[in-house]
Formats: sequence, C-alpha cells, structure tokens
Amino acid sequence: MNQEQWARLREAFERLCELPETEWEAALASSTLEPVVRERLLQMLRADRAGAVPDRAVDLAPGLHQQLTDSPVPDDRVGERFGAWRVVGSLGVGGMGKVYRAVRDDGRYEAEAAIKVVGRGIDARQFLHERNVLARLQHPNIARLLDGGEDDAGRPFLVMELVEGRTIDDQVAEKKLSQRQVLGLMLDAADAVGYAHARAVLHRDIKPDNVMVDDAGRVKLLDFGVAKLLDADSDDTRTTAAYFTPRFAAPEQLAGDAATTATDVFSLALLLYELLSGQHPFGVDGEGDLTRRMLTVEAAPLRRALRRAGRDGDLGDGQLRDLESLLARALQNDATRRLQSVDVLADELRRILSDLPIRSRRIGLSERAWRWSRRNRLAATTALLGLLALLAGSGIALWQAHEAREQRDTALQEARRAERVAEFLTEVFRAPNPSQARGETITARELLDHNRERIAEDLSDDPRLRQRLQAVIGDTYRSLGLYKEAEEFLEEAVLQAGDDIDPGLLANLGWVHAFQGRYEDSERRLAEAMSRARSTGDKASFANAQLRRATPLMNLSRFDEAESCLREVLAYEESLPTPDTRVLLSVRELLANIAYFRGDLDAAEAEYEAALRFKVERHGPVHIGVALTLSSLGTVMFKRGDFEGAERRYREAADTYRASYGVNNDQVAAQFRNQSLALRRLQRYDESLAAGRKAVAMLAQWSGAEHPRTLQARIDLLELELLLERDATSSWDAVEAAEAGLAPGSRLACRLASLRQWVASVPDVNTARQALDCLIADHAPEALLLVAELALARAARLHNDHHQEAVAALRQRLQGIEHPDPLLRAAAHRVMGERRVPD
Repeated sequence: MNQEQWARLREAFERLCELPETEWEAALASSTLEPVVRERLLQMLRADRAGAVPDRAVDLAPGLHQQLTDSPVPDDRVGERFGAWRVVGSLGVGGMGKVYRAVRDDGRYEAEAAIKVVGRGIDARQFLHERNVLARLQHPNIARLLDGGEDDAGRPFLVMELVEGRTIDDQVAEKKLSQRQVLGLMLDAADAVGYAHARAVLHRDIKPDNVMVDDAGRVKLLDFGVAKLLDADSDDTRTTAAYFTPRFAAPEQLAGDAATTATDVFSLALLLYELLSGQHPFGVDGEGDLTRRMLTVEAAPLRRALRRAGRDGDLGDGQLRDLESLLARALQNDATRRLQSVDVLADELRRILSDLPIRSRRIGLSERAWRWSRRNRLAATTALLGLLALLAGSGIALWQAHEAREQRDTALQEARRAERVAEFLTEVFRAPNPSQARGETITARELLDHNRERIAEDLSDDPRLRQRLQAVIGDTYRSLGLYKEAEEFLEEAVLQAGDDIDPGLLANLGWVHAFQGRYEDSERRLAEAMSRARSTGDKASFANAQLRRATPLMNLSRFDEAESCLREVLAYEESLPTPDTRVLLSVRELLANIAYFRGDLDAAEAEYEAALRFKVERHGPVHIGVALTLSSLGTVMFKRGDFEGAERRYREAADTYRASYGVNNDQVAAQFRNQSLALRRLQRYDESLAAGRKAVAMLAQWSGAEHPRTLQARIDLLELELLLERDATSSWDAVEAAEAGLAPGSRLACRLASLRQWVASVPDVNTARQALDCLIADHAPEALLLVAELALARAARLHNDHHQEAVAALRQRLQGIEHPDPLLRAAAHRVMGERRVPD
C-alpha cells in the first residue's frame, strides 16, 4: 500500500474498531476503499477484537536459556543415552517438551550440550521443522544444532549447543552497558539474522528471550522453532500463522499478513529501541491497547523516549539523531515503507558507531564537518591552522570541492544501489499472497525462476548492479544443485553484459563448470575472470577468481600452476590489514591437497591436522568445514595403507555432514563412496557394496544420474561387482544409460573402456592400449592404472600380441603399488598365469 492508502486505512480503523462486529460488513460495503485496503482493514479489526494475538505453545514456557537458571524439573531421564550423548541433569520444561543437560559419551571428544525432547501429545512436525532450519545455519552468533534423532519411544530429539549466560535485556541491565555496547550486541544479532536471510530463513520471533549473551559476551540467537523456510524443505505452509510474541511482533504479523525480511527488521529495531530506552516504541506517548497502537500510530521518537526515561548515554547528538531516523524507518507500520534489509540496518549501525553519517538521512555540511572533526581531532586542528593558506590557494579549494562532490556522488550512488538491492531481494524473499498461493509452499527455485527476469528489466539502467545480482542468482542456483539452470542463467547474463563484463559474473560461471566436472571450461572462464579483474584494477575479484581457478587446475593435474595461483592469493591476503581467515584456511588446505597428490603425505597430514584444530576451535565439532578436513585426513590414511583409520575418518565426516545439513546430500554420498573403497581394502565386501549403493543412490538423487560424480561411483560399484563375480547387469545398464554425456578422452570414459576390454570375450588390444595411455596421460591413481594394465595384458595374451611385454608391464605395475587391492592383485595373478585361448 502507498502512503495515502495507509492513511485512509488508519482513519477507517479508528472509526470502525468501536462498532459491533456485526456492523463491519455493511460499513465496508458502503466504503470507497480499494480491495487491498479493505482486506487489510478487516484483518486489523479481527486482530484488535481478539484482544490479544495468541502466543504459540512454545512461548508459554521459558526459553532454553531461561531454563538454565530456573528451578530444575525432576531428573527423570538422567543416565539415558540419546545417540552419542548421555543425560546428566534437567534444565527445564519447554513448550514442545523437556530440555536436558547432556555430555558426549562415545569417547571421541568431550562436550556438553542441551537436549530437547518432544513431549507427549505434541505434533512432532514443528519440532522436526526446527531441526531442518537449524541444519542450514552455521554461524558464530546462532546456537548450533549438534545432533538429532529419535529416542527409544520414537520421539524426536535435538542436541543443541549449550548456551550459558543471560538474555540480552538482563545482560544490558545487570552489566549497565553503554549505548555503544548495546549497539555492538545488536550488530551481532543483526549479522546472525542477515546470515539466516541469505539462506532463505526468516526467524519471525525475535525478542529478548531469544537473544542470549553467553558468559564470554557473545550473542547467540536462539529458538528457530517458528522460523520460515522459503523452499521445498519446509513443512510449514502457514506463512501467516500467529506464531510469535505480540509485544515484539511486526504489524503485518498482528494483522495476519505473511512475514518477510522486513518483519525481522522491525523486531530487531523494536528490541534495540527497548534496550536503549527501557520503553516500548509504541507505548511511550499514551495508554491503551498496545496491539492497536502498533497497528495505527507511529513509533515515538527515540530521543523523546530517552528524555522521559532520564537516560543519558555515550552517543553524540548527531549519532542519536541518526539512530532515531534509522529506527523510525525500521519501525514503520506499513511494511512496504519500512527498511527492508537486515544487512542495510547493520551497515547503518556500524556507521553510527564509527560516527559516520548514515546513508538514509541527509545532513547538512556543518554537521558533517563537525562530526568529521570529532573523529579526526588532530587533522581538524591542522586544517584549522592551515585555513588561511588553503583559502589563498583557490585552485586547491576548487579541486577539493570537486573531490568532495565526487565522493558524495559515489556514496549516494552506492547508497541507491544498496537500497535497490534490498528492495529487489525483499521481493525475492517475499512470501506469495495467500489468496494467490492457494496454501501451497513456494520453493527457493520458484522464487528464483519467478524473479530472475526482473533483474534485466528493473536494473537495465545500472549494468554493473544488474551483473552483480545476476552473479548472486546464478550462484544460488548452483548452491541448490541446479547446475544446468545456473549455467544457462549465467551464460545468458554474460552475453547480455557484452564487453563491459563484471569479473564476478565470469568467476561464478567458471565455478559452476567446476561443479559440473567440466574442468577445462571452468579453468578457461576463471582465467577470463582474472584477466577482466586485472584490466579493471579489481584486486579482490582477481584474487577470488585465482583462488577458484586452483581447483580445476588440480583436477587437470596442472599442479605447478595451481600452486602458483594459491601462493599469489596467499601473498595478497597476507598483505591486507585484516586478512580473511576463511580464505587463508582454504588456501592452506588446497596446498595440502597438492602436497598429497605429489606424494608428500607428511606435509599434507600436518596441514590438515592444523586446519582441523582451527576449525573445531572456531566452529565446534559439528561444522561443514570440519567434515571436509576429516575426509581429507581419511584420504591421507588411505594412501598410507591405514584403511581402518581411513574408514573411521570417512564415517566421522559423513556423520558431521549429516548433522550439519540435517539431510543426506552429495557431500554425505561422497563419504559413503570413500567408506566403500576403504571397506573393500579391508575385505569387508558386503559392507563395501552396501556403502557403494548408498553413495550411488544419494548422488543420483542430488546431482543427477549423468553427473560425473554419480557415474564415478557407479563404475566403482560395477568394478567391485565384477571382481566379486556378482550379478552386475543393473550396474552395466545404469552406466550405459548415463555414459553418453561423457567427454571422449575423459578419465571416466577411458576407465570404462578398460573395464569393457577386461571382461570382453574378445577384447581389442588397440582399444585397451589407448585406454591405458589415456589414463597415464591423465595422471590417474595407481589402482585405475592397474585395471587398465590388467585389461591390456589379458587382451594381448589372448591375441598373442606383444603379450610378454604387456604381462611384464602388469607385473611391474603391481610390484610398484605399496598397498595393492587384494581383489585386483588376485585378478592380476590370474591374468599373468592365464593360458592363451585357442583361435
């Protein structure tokens, strides 16, 4: 609604709210209000007549953090195990069940946690919904999901990070925090909410009880039980359900409308207002029903609330004016007029803390100068002493004025871009109108498909901003596993950009090709991105493309070039005032990968172990990055011949990935494939086959039947079935159905050719030799080369075609492998002793 419609809505509400409900329809029928205003008015009237919006059940009990200090409930489950965890005490009773203190009890590592167990009579779907939401979120300011499952009675449970401390309002009151300290805490909370929004999660119930400050002073956002997932993984289709706390709800929630990103902005701003002033922004100026006031009146100015509360602070007058203006925008009743993005809110709060003018309020030159002088006292004094000389140099003065205008124009342009990005993303995240959605859940893919065309239309006047958003949309398709859609969208964006192309767009396209297994295309696109970034002087984009380029180079066995890229990225990052630790860690792990491929296992293991310690210390034991490093360590153990240790690490990695994501996906599948290979070396063949089949099923579902990773796992399974002389008909059929997509001369194509010649009744010597040469040129692992040598030796012996040389090469290959596969070794000995078949 626009401003005029909102004004008419308020006027009509004040007039009708005192009438009996039976007279509403007649009054609405005789009004001249537009349908959208009339519908909103009816929702507001019903909410007002209800007297109070009911809280959901979970709000009727203390939050998890409150339960840490409340009187404990009876310890009725002390000593029981929930997976790897053992209950040692009770923490309290929540709306969906009981909460227990637990310790890790499987001997892997020591840890404490809080276990939430669904109560009897509670719909477990809401409980599982919270688990699905938390599985997406790994952020230092969000209480982490550590584990989950079902107890012996089949009731679901969640294992959560144990957060001990105070609610944010208690922390502010008890520690007597300054205004700047309050803003610092709320910045952490805003960063956490912004992180959730970027992963299509709305919190919808931000309040003091759900924002905790632990004993180390870190903010922890809790209770995603009513969060909204904007994709198909969500089983919560009630986008307008009254699952919130009315005092901290946004007007659209009170009126029964769907929540958007602006809803969480409102609740964050309201919480910040209360922490600073001790008063509700809609309860400062008068008495009366708070719900009605939140729907109809404007929030009281912050400085007025501070004066009434007699609260002085450490923020300057200009900073308070900026904060008042920012909160006024964030607390608009009408969501369409409200600040839309949590990231923009956080950026403005940072500017206030730095005593920089916010971008959403115009200030005069005198105030700007005064605030600059406060931030730069020495520079201001020097400027004052040199004022006469500066005035004498009129040319210099004019130049400075020009520079000031340039900086102003640049700042305004970036501010406009930020606003346009916020508006666009708000529309992307906005849930569909209930009357149009017909109760269906909208998926993340549908949101992207629906809004992708709007970028070119709405941002045609700003090509650079359009390309940035196109790069983000394309990368989002990739992150959802929609590689074909990501490629098509980004290819179209590249063509649309013409000569003036953003390097980030090229880099994201190259990254998609890497996930597709098209490493040559990936390397070419990323090299283009580097060239483009170099020509524009964009050092950050150059380093980003260079870091990504190392991955396809490694997969193309161009290790020297990959290492050169990584060393340059490392030098660039270490030259920055504040290096990005995530980039440094990525570089170190990729260098460890190169050391592994070159055979320097000690160097590789040392880098991986250091990375693992850093990640566990920073993120805790359940984190995607921890799982990745566990898998890498398993691979080093595999190479050393420690197959039991490798299988254990792969299993730990699979468990960590599953706990982090909350579902099985391609990352979990990769660990099942690794487990299958390790179990095969341990001669536990039935277990190896079972793990291999799980890997194939997951990869086919997640990446598609024709994806190289799926086909690779299928060929692993096929090879094992052939070696064990099991029925491989199904595996052959699946491989043949998917192999049309293989590039001629690729590792998988050559490996498949070797397998065919190995089992063929009449093998072809030339085909077997070409397959072996192809794998050698591709620097394939010794196990694959052994199969190829085996196939060639068998074909050569059957045809009496240089068979002695082929058998000698097979024997040499077998002797050169430090830890040969028992099945392949037995097969090689059979071939070496096989008699020639008569013509």
